[in-house]
Amino acid sequence: MSLSIRAPWRPLTAAAVADAPAATGVYELRRDATTVLVGYAGGSSRFGLRGELTGLAGAYPDTEYRAEVTTAYLSRWRELLGVHLARTGLLPAGNTDVRGIGPIGPKGPVGP
Repeated sequence: MSLSIRAPWRPLTAAAVADAPAATGVYELRRDATTVLVGYAGGSSRFGLRGELTGLAGAYPDTEYRAEVTTAYLSRWRELLGVHLARTGLLPAGNTDVRGIGPIGPKGPVGP
């Protein structure tokens, strides 16, 4: 079982994100097969995932995204960061300021 977002990667362009749902959820951005940001659209996000991704489209050129609708966006966001940390040993470049995240494997937290 994969803990990653299962949606296909799509180009992060205004045209592509126009179809994104206006709902709460999480997203990943990648460039050159490297995850550069894991984020979420929360309850105060204007137009949900669509609004968050539209705002990022200009700031992250040549980038792809995938997203997942969930009302448990904060828990899922932390989970995705923990999975990324377990796989790579680092948080994505856009998430280096996040604190309190530990690596997560398929059976839960990794480590002592």
